[in-house]
Amino acid sequence: MSITLIRKVLNSPKVPRADTTLAVCVASFADESAEDQTCFAGISLLAKMSKRGERSTIDALHRLRKTGLFKIDSAAGPNGTNIYRFNPAFFEDPANPARESARESARGKLPRISAPDLHPINKDQSNINKGSIKQTSSDFEERFWGSYGIKEGRKKCAQVWGRLPEKTKRLIDAHLTKYVTATPDLDFRKLPLTYLRGETWLDEDLPRPRTGPKTTAKYVNGASIMTYTKTITQ
Repeated sequence: MSITLIRKVLNSPKVPRADTTLAVCVASFADESAEDQTCFAGISLLAKMSKRGERSTIDALHRLRKTGLFKIDSAAGPNGTNIYRFNPAFFEDPANPARESARESARGKLPRISAPDLHPINKDQSNINKGSIKQTSSDFEERFWGSYGIKEGRKKCAQVWGRLPEKTKRLIDAHLTKYVTATPDLDFRKLPLTYLRGETWLDEDLPRPRTGPKTTAKYVNGASIMTYTKTITQ
């Protein structure tokens, strides 16, 4: 078994992903000490090792042959098996800069190393980004959070608000005051996150003002009797 050849097969981007397992199976029959990287194996054995049918194995072997990974000598091996001759040039990448650098060093030439194009940090741009974050937070506080009245789910509300376009925020500006006025009792007002996610500002009808039961005192023969008057309007 040639561990070196198997590693080359696994690391090569030229080997089709669907046929990698079969290519590794074939490479496992190569001799590590052999220079020509030649091996032989039967179709039925390769099909069993790669977990596929014989017809599918034959088709995959031809696809690998067309990539240039190896050449196939049909029925030239023992007992009529195929011989596979791996191509060492298949694993070379002449466009690889590291390989070219190694070749130049081997020839006694030092490769020219160019400094990377480093851009200095733009402090002005950094300050602008920080300012935009503060502006967004201030915008959220002044236009929505400070006016809504219910202080729950601030972090998520700020995230939703930050993703809204300015056109939508203007619609909220026009609707929020009316909505807060129409729901003076916080028990009947939606949670701020529900308001934003449900796009309440698009509702045509505003809720009618509603309040809970109110307590009044009534005096009968000098004694105070508590009565409850419902002022909820539907």
